[in-house]
Order: sequence, then C-alpha cells, then structure tokens
Amino acid sequence: MDIHICVDYLCQGTRSEQKDAIESLLSVDYSKITECLIKLIEREDEQAMKEKCLLLLKVFAFPRTNMFLVERMYKSEDPFVRNAAIDLMWQADMDFLSTMSRLSEDPDKDVRKFVIDTLIEHSSKEAVQIVTSCLNDPEKIVRQAALEALGQIGIKSTATFIEDQLDRETNLMIRCTCFESLFHLGHSPNSEDIIKKYANETNPMIIFSFIRYLGAFGQPNDLALIEKFLIDKGDFLLQPAATSAAKIVIRYKTITLSDLFIEKIQAAILSQKNENVIWELSRALLFGMGDKGVEHARHMLKSDIESSRTAAQEYLSEFGTEEDQKSIQTHFDFDI
Repeated sequence: MDIHICVDYLCQGTRSEQKDAIESLLSVDYSKITECLIKLIEREDEQAMKEKCLLLLKVFAFPRTNMFLVERMYKSEDPFVRNAAIDLMWQADMDFLSTMSRLSEDPDKDVRKFVIDTLIEHSSKEAVQIVTSCLNDPEKIVRQAALEALGQIGIKSTATFIEDQLDRETNLMIRCTCFESLFHLGHSPNSEDIIKKYANETNPMIIFSFIRYLGAFGQPNDLALIEKFLIDKGDFLLQPAATSAAKIVIRYKTITLSDLFIEKIQAAILSQKNENVIWELSRALLFGMGDKGVEHARHMLKSDIESSRTAAQEYLSEFGTEEDQKSIQTHFDFDI
C-alpha cells in the first residue's frame, strides 16, 4: 500500500481501512530502510540530498537494533557522515553513552578520537569517565584529544587526571596540551609543585604553554620567572608573557612589572601591526604600571593606534576619574 494512502487511512479512513494501513506499516522493514538511507548518505555527493536522507532517518526514528549500522558511519572520512552519526545517536539517547563507551575501544584510533570530540558537549559522570579512560590510550592523538576535551568540559575534579598525565607524559605536544587544559579548566591543585618543576625548562614549545599556565596559577614571585624566560628565549614569547604577567598583577593588585618588562611591551606596541595583539599588550602595560597606569592611559587615549585607545578607554572606565569619563566620551563619542 502506498505510504500516502496509509497515512490517509490512519487519519480519516474507516476502521477496516485503518487496520489495513497498520498491517501495511508493520510489514515495512525499517531496518532495511535505515541501512539504505545510511548507504545513500555515505555515497551521495550532493549536500542537500544528504541532509534530506538524514532528516528522513531521524523522522523514521530508526530502531535501536540498528545502532551498529550507525556506528559504521563513524569510520567515514566525510565529516558530514560522522556528524550525522552523532545526530542519530543523540536521538537514541538511551544508548548514546553505552555506544560511546564501546566505540572508545574501537581498533581504529580515528574512531576513538572522534568519540572524544563527540563527548566534549557532555559533562555527565559517565561521559567524563569515558574521556579519562582514553588518557591511557596507546595512540598520542587520542590521549591529546582526551586532555583537550577535559579542559573544555570544565569539570574541576578532572584536574588531577591532567596533572598526573603531565607528570608521566614524554611527548612534548601532549605536555603542552596538559598546561593548556589546566589553564582552560582554571584549576590545578598541585600548581606550586608543577611551577617548581618547570622553572628551569629550556624547551621553547613547553615554555610557551607553561607561561600561559603561570598566568592562571602563578604568584607575584613568578613574575621574575616569566621575565627570565622572556630574556632567555626572546621576544617571540612577549605576547603570552605580557598577558600572563598582567593576570598575576590583576590577581594580586599591589605589584607592578619591572622597568625592563614595561620597556619591552612599549616597544612591541609600536612595532606590532596585529590589532588584537596590540590590545593585549596595551592592557598588560596599563595594569602592569601600577599607580602610573592612569596617567599613561590618559596619554594612550590620544594614540593613533585604535587598539591602544580601546585598552585605555577600558582601563580608565574602571580606574579613572569623572574627568576621565568625560574624556572617554569625547574620544569615543558614546556614553559609557
């Protein structure tokens, strides 16, 4: 029986017609339809057609017995097909985490990594357990993805797992990822020990991420450490160094940057062309100057560099006088 006739019979047919429609719909092999639609999605080149096939799959609410068909889609090299698999598994949410757990042990490392990428949006205990279990994966690409995911999921209790990984990892990129994840997490219970351990680090790659970590967890005496790295390794570290130093200054309020640090930031502002970098450097400069910050912000408000003026406006909005507020309105032509 034609599907449209079935629908008409179900909605407004006689009792006999309704019974016939139900029998016809029960005879449909939905498993076969699911498999055919998935194959179409995998083979189709036209994006619009792929999207229609996916919509049809979701409308049909495929039986959970066909989850293994969907799992196959995780192995596709086509991002649309892999993302379609996520959509379908979310629809069958009763099976979602158990499916993710099983796929996290798939022989294909790319599938295991994609499972982790999928779970970034989930903060349940079960999802976090699956991600943390991947920290022991033999493939570095999977371990790195797990660390990045923990930083983005944002469960502070996972900081100990990241710190343990930092302690035992030998791969440089993964150790950098540990620092970045702890930075994003905003929590590192053993920060003092970690800072002591890496205070004499010489690898520029590690130092770059470690300086960002210091911005989140460093103390006033660590400003000297940031400055030491900057002097030893060169001005390519200036942006993260200035940003991290400013975070420490803002956190502890009563400290300032050294004259050498301030001079380097001022020189970099004049030679830099990237507006975002200029804004970060200008902001770090003002906060790092202590009592001199307000006066310098007043001078910076007249700068030809737009990002510097924006940083000055933000700074004076918080620390300036009423006269400064009027000056801001003059230069920016809006009410704060």
